[in-house]
Amino acid sequence: MITLDDLINYPPCYLGTVDYFKDLYTLFEKQNDWKRSDLNKYFQNKIYTYPYINKALDMLIFSDILTERKSTITRHNFIYSKSEKKNLANIILQAFFKKLTDTGNLLTIFPDGSINIDSLSGHIILDKKYQKLKYAPIWNLVFDMQTGIFKNQDIPINNHYIKEFFNLNSDITKNTMSIEELKTLLLNQENAGRKAEEFVFNYERLRLMGHNSIENITQISDLNTSAGYDIISYNSPNSKNLDRFIEVKSYDTDSPHFYWSQNEMEVAMNKRDNYCLYLVNRTKMTDYGYVPEIVHDPYSNIYKSNEWLKEPQVLHLRKII
Repeated sequence: MITLDDLINYPPCYLGTVDYFKDLYTLFEKQNDWKRSDLNKYFQNKIYTYPYINKALDMLIFSDILTERKSTITRHNFIYSKSEKKNLANIILQAFFKKLTDTGNLLTIFPDGSINIDSLSGHIILDKKYQKLKYAPIWNLVFDMQTGIFKNQDIPINNHYIKEFFNLNSDITKNTMSIEELKTLLLNQENAGRKAEEFVFNYERLRLMGHNSIENITQISDLNTSAGYDIISYNSPNSKNLDRFIEVKSYDTDSPHFYWSQNEMEVAMNKRDNYCLYLVNRTKMTDYGYVPEIVHDPYSNIYKSNEWLKEPQVLHLRKII
């Protein structure tokens, strides 16, 4: 069993580079099991070899991305979808920091004050004055995994990732907030919604892979905000016409919840079985195999259902003349 001390107690320790992880991912696409000696031999002539990757495999094993038994390394939670490959760095960092959290080491490595967030951009800022020499390999990994980002600059990682693994508390969650805090809250909500829509758009293209007109699947939320849905797609690979109208709602708690506008509700009532709500848990979007909760005919199955609590949050008032 590999521990945190195994990763940092034998300097110089290097936990990997983006190029290394991309090549390693390609190898595990070809087969699920590799001898450690074969992997070391494969990478020995690469320009980013030892000392720049001498603890990279151990970091992936520590993070439960790979497993090792009798010198055979097996793909465990390494990403499987090619669409996730572009987010490889963040997926690996997410798994690594989850393990640091689970083992109670995260706040020791990144103490209070070492992490801040740019509320407008959603970027993490690491303050190097808090860095302990012992944990330099971990700090360097975070920097090095962000291509083109220099030390002491912002590191872009999405907001739910920040909240879950760094436990940052923002003033925007208070009952009272300034205009700037409200603007930040709305901007963060908009960005979260956009990422959820992009996730569903990619999910639909994977679900309908092989459809002759897959290029017609369209994210229309930026083109027509009054349509009452975000994406038009197909109900099945055999559909000849665009017959699935998708409204995306995202959340970051255990139980799904969302706001539903009057316009969206009326469109759902009219389209019935051809209208779907995709409920996306933002904390699980990068998990391998995650599938959003899909509700067909939400007007019947949610609005008319007793299984959902409905709370009026906004009233439209008009003066009677």
